[in-house]
Amino acid sequence: MNEPLPILLHAPRLSLALVPELNAPDDPAAGQRWGTSLLADAIRERASDIHFDPLGDVIRVRFRIDGALHDVVTLQEALGQRLVRYFKASSDLDPVTALLPTNSHMQFQLDGKTIDLRIACAPCVTGERMTLRILQHARAALRLTELGLAEDQQEWIARWLDDLNGMLLVTGPTGSGKTTTLYALLAEMQLMRHSVVTIEDPVEYQIAGVSQMQVDAKHGLSFAEGLRAALRLDPDYILLGEIRDPDSAEVALEAASTGHVLLSTLHSRDAAGAVTMLRNLGLASQDVASSLAFVLAQRLVRKLCLECRREEAPTKADARWLRAIGEPVPAQVWRAPGCDACGHDGYTERTAVFEVWPIDEESYDVILADTGEHALRDHLRMRGVRSILRSGLEKARAGITDFSELRAMGVRSYLEGPRRSESHPPQP
Repeated sequence: MNEPLPILLHAPRLSLALVPELNAPDDPAAGQRWGTSLLADAIRERASDIHFDPLGDVIRVRFRIDGALHDVVTLQEALGQRLVRYFKASSDLDPVTALLPTNSHMQFQLDGKTIDLRIACAPCVTGERMTLRILQHARAALRLTELGLAEDQQEWIARWLDDLNGMLLVTGPTGSGKTTTLYALLAEMQLMRHSVVTIEDPVEYQIAGVSQMQVDAKHGLSFAEGLRAALRLDPDYILLGEIRDPDSAEVALEAASTGHVLLSTLHSRDAAGAVTMLRNLGLASQDVASSLAFVLAQRLVRKLCLECRREEAPTKADARWLRAIGEPVPAQVWRAPGCDACGHDGYTERTAVFEVWPIDEESYDVILADTGEHALRDHLRMRGVRSILRSGLEKARAGITDFSELRAMGVRSYLEGPRRSESHPPQP
């Protein structure tokens, strides 16, 4: 058998000493030792996911770090498959190549710590692809002050927390940190004096003192059925992992309109889009207006490395983009070329940019009047609600992130509408 093909493009400290051991068919523990080494490297590099991508006669291993994928090593197919089979067997999945998508969950002991992994496999034309999601409990324990909210945005949330009511939605695409924000909100709600029930898919982190239900479609436990069951448990607060269909939207409305505080997520591009999505799921404007109390729309951006960030002239791409959205092009912008501290990547960790919309009486009237999405955005700007793009621009000018990260968010300039008015801030 030929030697493996190591290609180190991001993690020069990757522990590859055990890779040749995968060639030893008489050593059943070789896969376990290299799997442990690979997982240790991923955690050290702050990876959230490990990807095993089949590319014909080789399998490419990549780490997702701060939202970006980085090539780590390329193995010959037989060697990569041995590693894939090890992780599948450890998670009680059939190690034989899957013919249908499968997923599982496992706990991994590493240096005396328990690491939770979610494993997903799917058959592709070039072979079986597998992704390991490393569940970071520290990330789930973040407080609201650590998420990236501006001071006035934190104040609006604090006012809602002082007078809990209705339905709060956190919106954004997959992977935008919505669950982390929901858990941070739960942490602010003094859970020990209240009954809290969650319905999640999957339950990523167990929270002490909270009753958590796992969606199980095979046995008929959908988000909607779980929410109906939760309502019979006399809860004070309900966390619904996602409103994803008309049935779950209807039950969420029922919960919020009967005096329960409901927190959930929704896929929409911004705060105004949440109203459109609820209408598309069959809810009438009068029901949305009466139950919706708060919307947080968010995206994640990478933070510039504090060790190597510096101010320099904007690139042509920066200048072109800023002009396209009607922003002045500054003489200097923040950028990080990369150093040893950030693995020569220029970024370390991520933060969120938010659009925070407390539904006040004026917003209630606008929603009730069946106002369209574009006019609703105009209303938000006139009420002083900063858009995601506007919040991101503030972070870029402060050197927290850069303009290339904002371009990658995919928030198009036409979403801006009229310029923000500071003279009419919303009143929760």
